[in-house]
Amino acid sequence: MRIFNYTNIVLLILKIYAIVKSGSLAIATSTLDSLLDLMAGGILWFTHLSMKNINIYTI
Repeated sequence: MRIFNYTNIVLLILKIYAIVKSGSLAIATSTLDSLLDLMAGGILWFTHLSMKNINIYTI
């Protein structure tokens, strides 16, 4: 899961650079998609950490 998040961060940075250089709206929408992927990965990571600490024997 870590490599997925690191890859998305690198991809997001490269796409932001491409937007600045080209001003392309298509690249901007692709960057938004990459940002949403990164946010989804963060939510999955947070959920994974939260579930590791649950004791199923307590009420």
